[in-house]
Amino acid sequence: MAIPTAKLNNGRTIPLVGYGTWVGDQSQGPALLPSIKEAIKQGYRHIDTATLYCNEAEVGQAVRESGIPREEFFITTKVWITELNEKATESLNGSLKSAGLDYFDLLLVHWPQTTYKGTGENPDDPSERNYLKVWKQFEGFLDTGKVKTVGVSNFAIPFLEDLLANSKVVPAVNQIETHPWNPDFELIDYCHKKGIHVTAYCPVAGHTPLIKDETVNAIAKELGATPAQVLLSWGVQRGTSVIPKATSSEHISENLKLFTLSPEHVNRINKINENPATQSRVNYGIVSNNKIFGWTPQQLQIDVGFPTLGLPGIKQT
Repeated sequence: MAIPTAKLNNGRTIPLVGYGTWVGDQSQGPALLPSIKEAIKQGYRHIDTATLYCNEAEVGQAVRESGIPREEFFITTKVWITELNEKATESLNGSLKSAGLDYFDLLLVHWPQTTYKGTGENPDDPSERNYLKVWKQFEGFLDTGKVKTVGVSNFAIPFLEDLLANSKVVPAVNQIETHPWNPDFELIDYCHKKGIHVTAYCPVAGHTPLIKDETVNAIAKELGATPAQVLLSWGVQRGTSVIPKATSSEHISENLKLFTLSPEHVNRINKINENPATQSRVNYGIVSNNKIFGWTPQQLQIDVGFPTLGLPGIKQT
């Protein structure tokens, strides 16, 4: 089955269904190698990794050992917040060496937080706007041949507006957590209007109640699809690329099969978020002391608080 693609604002092509490699436990990076190889065997060419995931080496190994020309792949990696200062160049070179690749198709600023003077738990104040300094470095990376495309991740509209007003290169991609519980309609609409492609992480919300949602399951039954296939199809039809992670051959294969949702199906899924009980982000593993890597949800300027799945010590914002 041919994977649909989209053109980025620099003319390069991105497959709309990719393979995500975040495992939550950095020590498990090497264990994902067989699954990455299986994904490539099944036809995936868009693979998403990051320095934080500690599996760039496995991604590179799987690509090299596949026997498929490098240019057929779209490999994304990200620079972590503790390296978004004078260490950015060192981080990029380290990622290339680890992966054993000559270039990355897409390099992302993982989060808008930076640590020029702070740490991962205590990043610099948002008012210092250090992400502008970081972006200047990313623009320079394009001249090295080591990166084909640059973008951002987890950037809200105010940060994007600031970036666009103070930079030469428009980010090609903004990778965000988005799914029916956290549809981010306004942010995605903004990105599309500015020519910024959106990649959705956690597109099926992982092992959460979303996969059991009555609306999603009813539509899946109508189409003869799995709930995950419905969610991924919804993501692609709204113009985003999706990067689900799966480890079994069956799920890896299933995630590649998209279904055409009717306008009525899309409308029903869009309305899931109207229920306050389903207005949630699910990437709760990144929350510590009600902060996301040292910034409050208010400082990140996100609309929906992290997470609302009944976890102790986490407040709705």
